[in-house]
Amino acid sequence: MSWFNFSRASASSSNTRANPPPPPPRRQPPADPHKLDALNQSYASISAVTAPTLRLGRIDKTLALATNFLSDRTLSTNQHRLVNIAASKVARFAVTTIISDSGIFTQKWHLQQYLQRCIDADEAIYAPSGSPISSLETTQLRCAAAAQDIVDMFHTDWEKTRSMQWDIWLERATGRTPLRQFSVFRKPRHEVYCSLASRHHHNALRASESGDFKGALSILSEGDGTCRMALELEEAMNADRQVHTCTAEEDIFEEAADITASYKILESTCTATRALESGHGNFTAAVADSAEKLMDYALLALDNYRHALSCATSKDIELEAESVYYLAKTYQILLKNETKAHELYLRSISLVITLSPKLPGGTWFTEAKKAVEARRAKLKAQEDSEWHSRRGPIYEKVKDKVEEIHKKSDDDARQLVEWLMKTYPPKTEGDAPDLTKSKADLPDKRVVLEAVRRYHPDKNMAFGDEWHVLAEEITKCLNNCFGRLKSL
Repeated sequence: MSWFNFSRASASSSNTRANPPPPPPRRQPPADPHKLDALNQSYASISAVTAPTLRLGRIDKTLALATNFLSDRTLSTNQHRLVNIAASKVARFAVTTIISDSGIFTQKWHLQQYLQRCIDADEAIYAPSGSPISSLETTQLRCAAAAQDIVDMFHTDWEKTRSMQWDIWLERATGRTPLRQFSVFRKPRHEVYCSLASRHHHNALRASESGDFKGALSILSEGDGTCRMALELEEAMNADRQVHTCTAEEDIFEEAADITASYKILESTCTATRALESGHGNFTAAVADSAEKLMDYALLALDNYRHALSCATSKDIELEAESVYYLAKTYQILLKNETKAHELYLRSISLVITLSPKLPGGTWFTEAKKAVEARRAKLKAQEDSEWHSRRGPIYEKVKDKVEEIHKKSDDDARQLVEWLMKTYPPKTEGDAPDLTKSKADLPDKRVVLEAVRRYHPDKNMAFGDEWHVLAEEITKCLNNCFGRLKSL
């Protein structure tokens, strides 16, 4: 052997000693083809048991046997798959058993465990290498069918199951995709959320009717998320219906939209009522407190009443009118702004008139009418006082005409009206009395009344002060003439 060959042989020998080859794999004993017979027999025996409790015991025994087999390394890949198929079927059967028997449904923890076992088995069947499962495939698995049964169960026992966070498990059963994206789950979940939202609305309505507006708002806040979920599902279902429906004229889903509108109305009315109560407190404090803090309380009351008005507008007409009334009262009593108060009083009354024939029974409506009438009487008295102070000099200018008019007042009614129409033609619009008609067709009283309509002072204020004075005197003469005709 040459030195070169010896060196290579020595090096090869030393490398072999430093890195020995791995030991040959141990030979596993061949898998027993009849090893799964015990599992199949145990699975077959489940349907023979009728009592739900005993059936669940047999199911637990079968699942434990499947777990033991899955830990056995002698099983082939195909046998592992068969064991997982059996475990999936058994776990699915367990979910059905618990749902169908109301007495066992109290074992919510067991229901979750069986669904988890069904999910794990299906994932092992369809993704043995650990690769993710697509959502389309997952919806065809047994765990998705079990999830569908659980969703259907929500209709009657939602309160018992919502605390278990079923959304997490149902989404895992459908491939970790939000459950609301699957059309098969949309309608039952929509009904569940609508039912729960309606229950919250009913409870909030009862609380508001009893005067607990804070509690009502709290209940509405609690159900707001449920209401949003129902509305989102409803919009998705309506969108799918427009795209995929071939049969026309199908009713769209509107239940969640109606509930949402009811939520908004009740929330607005409760908020407005609470704002009114706060405003009443500040108003009372302003009336009772010294002048130093009166303005502060008055401004706070205004803010409360304005907030109530903004919440009630277009939601509750009566509550809106009541808010306007208290704004007017604040302007009148605390801020001494009669003009603004009168404007708001009129606005509150006009809003209430839209409720006719159903008028509110509160005292505020009566007080609003009294305030408007008092304001009108005050303005009328001021106008009359101002007019009488200006009337004297004007009367002296037309005194001769007035005396002539009063001399004619003793004439016959038709002659008086005919003379007035020629001498002082009325400036208001309208037809003059047809004096060519006989007294049978047009009585004298009717002639005088038609003339009064044309010469009444309230209708002749826009034609100058002199004509206004003449209209007053002409109306006096016509009234005297009408009085004589009534006495005949």
